[in-house]
Amino acid sequence: RFSRTLIEQIDSLSAIATAFSDFAKMPKSELQRIDLVACIHTAITTFSGSATPIVFSDAHENGVFVLADNKQMIRVMVNLLTNSVQAIDGDPKGRIEVSVRADAGWVRVCVTDNGPGIPEVQKSRIFVRNFSTKSEGMGLGLAMVKNIIEGHGGHIWFVSRESEGAMFCFELPQAPE
Repeated sequence: RFSRTLIEQIDSLSAIATAFSDFAKMPKSELQRIDLVACIHTAITTFSGSATPIVFSDAHENGVFVLADNKQMIRVMVNLLTNSVQAIDGDPKGRIEVSVRADAGWVRVCVTDNGPGIPEVQKSRIFVRNFSTKSEGMGLGLAMVKNIIEGHGGHIWFVSRESEGAMFCFELPQAPE
């Protein structure tokens, strides 16, 4: 299982690098019925060496299924988690929570951190390509995440208050049984 997860992570990181360099022509999605809970677990393992704890409230023993591209969903989660880890920036009180809820034909995933939050003046541009709050950032991550989620028939949003953290959520249609 560890080897499989490591291989998935290497494949995912390779795909991320390709997508960043090739953002304008995102690869065609390979839709299949996937367990979104499994994708989240895979993404979280990428951060197993991080000083910031990531708590996943997973109450879905049998998984939660969507029609999506597995690699792209892992990419979405890795990006959202990376942003939260970077926002917390080693704060010993830093904490990240991931939740999944399936209801009324939709699956909602939220990534919440207790970092510094997003300043009001930056909120309107947070999903805009080439906009970054980081000096070394390329401004592609959240634009790519939005593109992937909307390309899968979903939507994404965030809630943030300065000094209180941020919560990024997305919803995707639940896959039929």
